Amino acid sequence: DPRRHPSPLMQQGMEDKATLRRLYAREREAVPSRAETEKALRDNLFSLPAWKKARLVCGFLSVKSEPDTRPILERALCEGKTVALPVTLTDAKVGRMVFRRVDSLGSPHVALGRYGLSEPTDVCPTLEWKDFSHALILVPALAFDDSGWDILNVPSMWQYHGYSAPLYPNVEYPIPFVPPYVGNKNPVGYYRKRFNTQ
Repeated sequence: DPRRHPSPLMQQGMEDKATLRRLYAREREAVPSRAETEKALRDNLFSLPAWKKARLVCGFLSVKSEPDTRPILERALCEGKTVALPVTLTDAKVGRMVFRRVDSLGSPHVALGRYGLSEPTDVCPTLEWKDFSHALILVPALAFDDSGWDILNVPSMWQYHGYSAPLYPNVEYPIPFVPPYVGNKNPVGYYRKRFNTQ
C-alpha cells in the first residue's frame, strides 16, 4: 500500500502538501470581516441560477475556519430542497463515501462521525443515482491553482475539446457503476466562476 510505505518522492509530495495546507489554513483564519465575507459568499450562491434550479443540495457541515455552511443548508431545507451530507462508510473499502438525505441538521439525523466530522446517521436514507437530478454539490476546498486551466464554453463537454475520452460506449460501462458509490478512477472536471465579495 503506497500510503503506508510511500516512496521518497511521494513522501516529499505529502510533506509539501501538508506544508501548503498549514499555510493556506493560516491565511483563511486571518480573513478580516469574516461574517461579512461569509454573507457575501452566501448571497452570491443564493443568486445563482444553479441554486434556484436545484432540488437537491449536497453539502457538508464546516469545521474550523471553513466558511459556515449551516446557514446555506438550513435555507435549502426552508426552501423545500432536499439536503444531503456525505458519510464515509465504516464497513467499506477506503474512500467509499455516500450521500444521505437529512431532514434536519441536528440529532438524530446528524452526529460526529468517523473523522470527527458531522455526518448523517444511519436513520438517514442513502441517495440513489436517480436522486442526483437537479443537484447542486458544495465541495470543501482549502486552495487550488487554476492558472493552467483552459477556458471552455458551457454548456459543453471537455471530451469534445481534447480532454479525456467520451465515456458513452454501447457496451459495458468502463467505470464500475454501483450507484450511488463513486470509484477512484472517475474523470472529474471543475467549473469556476469568479466574483468579488467587496
